[in-house]
Amino acid sequence: VLIKKVFTALRDEMGPFDIQIIDCDLRWGVPKDSTTEQTILACLEELDRCFEDNGQPFFIGL
Repeated sequence: VLIKKVFTALRDEMGPFDIQIIDCDLRWGVPKDSTTEQTILACLEELDRCFEDNGQPFFIGL
């Protein structure tokens, strides 16, 4: 629902203001058998990548 409806509507609303909405599930790509430490590290690396790729983004955690 978030990706198909909410983020789509946000992209439509924010596009004219040159604001990009990029959805990112921090669990994507994290193996199920990862330790807690490995999972946290993978999530932090993904956040770093988002900041590097997108300048100074806002982060909303759900």
